[in-house]
Amino acid sequence: MLTITQVDYIREMYFNKGLSVSEIEKRTTHSRNTITKYIEQEDFNEHRYTRTKECKSDLVRPFVQKILMEDKHKRKKKRHTAKRIYERALQEIPDICLISARTMRNIVAEERRSIYSDRECFLDLEHPGGEAQVDFGEIDIYEDGKLVKAHEFVLTFPASNAGFCQITRSETMEAVCESMEAIFEYIGKVPRRIWFDQMATASLRQKDINGNAVANPRFHKFAIHHGFEIVFCNPNSGNEKGSVENKVGYFRNNFFIPEVSIPVC
Repeated sequence: MLTITQVDYIREMYFNKGLSVSEIEKRTTHSRNTITKYIEQEDFNEHRYTRTKECKSDLVRPFVQKILMEDKHKRKKKRHTAKRIYERALQEIPDICLISARTMRNIVAEERRSIYSDRECFLDLEHPGGEAQVDFGEIDIYEDGKLVKAHEFVLTFPASNAGFCQITRSETMEAVCESMEAIFEYIGKVPRRIWFDQMATASLRQKDINGNAVANPRFHKFAIHHGFEIVFCNPNSGNEKGSVENKVGYFRNNFFIPEVSIPVC
């Protein structure tokens, strides 16, 4: 079973880059049936199951990752081959290395793709059409005559300066997803790419091996289902999504001052 990141990569190559199944098969080590399965899949809800034992290859992966990361700063001719990594594993971790040489080659190939990914990019503050930005802001509202704190979820399109707002009770993932679905339904479209700050609802409190923010798996499935790409800003870099930062203040000043009254349902 592939990880959600691998599934996203396959679907991006097919739907966004227009590659055929055969071309994707050449770029990855996945079989044609596996690629077709995830291209046609529509339900990305997690189906829980009980794992009877730990996969042998997972025990070896940290050892492989450590060697490949050390090789990243060396010249290409001085980097380890899959054969040499397998030989070292048999010598240094014989109790853990319980896999075949062929399995080791597959593991090394997968880990190399994750390290030397061609999907790395530099930040481009020229946001083209079809890109959106989202953020939360705090507002005060009257609920059944009582002044309480609420949140405004704002989605903007920098290219056109269009903005849309939803009032929520919290900043949870459920609030984000419900607000985005309501906006998508209202405008009748879904942006190709959406920029987020590294909010806890969208990203995990960890980095990948390249130092990039990791999307929350549940939210990543939501993005794949609707067909948009998640892009995270750098920490403390509000200028990277200045459009939505300004629009949060605009909505607050023009629509929520003085405080609006919302009846209790």
